[in-house]
Amino acid sequence: MVTVMPQGAVRQRFLFDTNSIDEIEPASSVEEAPAPEPMISVAEHKKLLKAAEKAAFASGEAKAKKALGEQHQAAAQKELLALRERLEVALEDLETQMRAQEQNLVSMCFLIARRLCSHLIAREPLAEVVALLSECLTPLRKIPQILIEVPADDTGALEGMVASLVLKSSFEGKVHVVKSDNMTRGDCRIEWPDGGIIRDRRKTVEQIEMAIKSHFEARERASRTE
Repeated sequence: MVTVMPQGAVRQRFLFDTNSIDEIEPASSVEEAPAPEPMISVAEHKKLLKAAEKAAFASGEAKAKKALGEQHQAAAQKELLALRERLEVALEDLETQMRAQEQNLVSMCFLIARRLCSHLIAREPLAEVVALLSECLTPLRKIPQILIEVPADDTGALEGMVASLVLKSSFEGKVHVVKSDNMTRGDCRIEWPDGGIIRDRRKTVEQIEMAIKSHFEARERASRTE
């Protein structure tokens, strides 16, 4: 059969209606079958289950022991802290009681000493006066004169002792005994041109009491600042 092409038509190359090898779609890949799951026997399953239960029990027991130990430790620390606080309070109370007891004992001893001193002065009112005068005469033996003032009740007795005291101490001057209506027995005042000594038992007692009071007040302040 012959086909006549019209005039002016372009001749086209004949192509077969087929695809090239590159255009051919690849065949769908075949899906692989899943691997079979491993199978174990019932005995092995029970054995593994028992081991897992044992491990879980051991882990739980260890955690429980640890928690219990921490709880006991916290309780012990709390109890120790409370015990420490109670001990501190008890020690503070004990220290306060000891200071008060010590202060009472010192006051009592001082009171006893005052009473003994009063009894001794009543028995020998010039004992301390003579001792004090004897201590002054030796270092002051070159002094021209010494004046000693004592209570009026003791003037006569002291005048009778002056001569022996002057002789014993090699005192070169004169000793004048003067009576006083305001002095308490046991007190005296010794004067010389460059100085003098006063024995006043009342002021001495006041100074001792003040020293004791200052001592305990200082200890109280020190204990508060610690």
